[in-house]
Amino acid sequence: MSEVLSSVMEQALKLIKPDEDLREKVNQTVEKVIKNLKEVFWKIDQRIEVELEGSIAKDTWTSKDIDADIFILFPKDYSKNEIGKITISSVISKYGKERCLLRYAEHPYVTINFDFMDVDVVPCYKVEPPNWLSATDRSVYHTKFVKSKFNDKLKDSARLLKVFLKSIGAYGAEIKVGGFSGFLCELLVYNYGGFLETVKAFSEIKLPLIIDPTKKVVQLNKTPTDVFNSEFVVIDPIDPERNVAAAVTKENFWKFSWACRSFLRRPSLSYFQLEVPQEPSLEAITDVVSSGALKVYGILVKPWKAPPDVFWGQIKRILKRIENKARQNNFNIIKSDAWSDESEELLFLFVLESDKIEAKEQLGPKTYDYENAEKFIKKHLNDKDTLFGPFIKDERWYVLKKRSLTTFSDMLNSIVSSDEFLSSLPQEVISSFKSFKILKNTALVNYAISSEDRKKVFVRLLFGREWWIKNLFYD
Repeated sequence: MSEVLSSVMEQALKLIKPDEDLREKVNQTVEKVIKNLKEVFWKIDQRIEVELEGSIAKDTWTSKDIDADIFILFPKDYSKNEIGKITISSVISKYGKERCLLRYAEHPYVTINFDFMDVDVVPCYKVEPPNWLSATDRSVYHTKFVKSKFNDKLKDSARLLKVFLKSIGAYGAEIKVGGFSGFLCELLVYNYGGFLETVKAFSEIKLPLIIDPTKKVVQLNKTPTDVFNSEFVVIDPIDPERNVAAAVTKENFWKFSWACRSFLRRPSLSYFQLEVPQEPSLEAITDVVSSGALKVYGILVKPWKAPPDVFWGQIKRILKRIENKARQNNFNIIKSDAWSDESEELLFLFVLESDKIEAKEQLGPKTYDYENAEKFIKKHLNDKDTLFGPFIKDERWYVLKKRSLTTFSDMLNSIVSSDEFLSSLPQEVISSFKSFKILKNTALVNYAISSEDRKKVFVRLLFGREWWIKNLFYD
């Protein structure tokens, strides 16, 4: 290991590893919450257990993001609906609505907000593997696995990897991110032997990649890539029928690979500080847009109410739907994205190489399909919207037609307000799109930069490159 690399990792750990004062503060808060919740839940049923799980229990947490996970273990004779309702009502009764935020996964859970940290209170069942009744049942055993296998080096390695992935925007298994979960990070450093070993492996990684942390999964007739329908498989050591890496998109997989390559070329604390270095100035942003080389558009609507994974899943489907419609209308969307505060504002973003197309080429029959070719020629020969042709190119008839939707704004207005576009979406989504605003170019820039969170998403979209790419070519 080079001296520079060693020094950067050492400094990074000082930045992200909790010190004794913070540990004491967190432990006191967690112990108090557990004590309070035990009192509340034991009044309901003394069989209910309250346990600390997650990164704090495993000691793989960082000072950059302090979240405690407290699990409420219910006996099997409770229904899923009951464990969700009981958890919500019990936590709110103790801590009040003002401090509690309702969240949803497979079933509801509650986040209690403290000044310096959040505490997630999650219901699950007390069961033995592999008799899972809900997705959260495995978490208890994930904690036991890490605690039994990890030494101090692996704990610190997990911290480094988590913050590294956060810095490049690839941490988190939620649909909004499509990245690496905390448990996946832990399994990777366990498999490769540490943070640096993981980074080196991923800097030259190839697909398919199959990782089995326990090396105990029996290979049957099908390969793991076939079983899980994925080229990136990390088998859950607690549940061999589960792929821990299922949420990771191909974009984030390769982003991580190239960021590892970049980090090894030029080690820097930037990868652990969660701040984008040397963000482009307002002048640089304005110059890109005003030059006309790229066109930027946004659709602004009010967010609808839905659990986060459902909400962001719907956003991604809408983006894909707009991209498909744009393609059908010959507009080339180079990149799209979305930003939302999930309560007041939702902004769909698009970058195009051109936002105005006057004509479109229409494909006709094969030249030897005489009957249909004559119909095609007759239809378009004297039509007022025909700009050129009909003409033969290779073995087909073509015609160049005037477009009804000549600008991207026209197209957006047309599809977003159409019944066809909205028909299969839930009613709450349809209601949000009944009132929308299209922003473009300078107007979009002014809106996007008025919020730091919006600006980060917009700048990344506009400049089309990650902040760490330049490090690949440092002399």
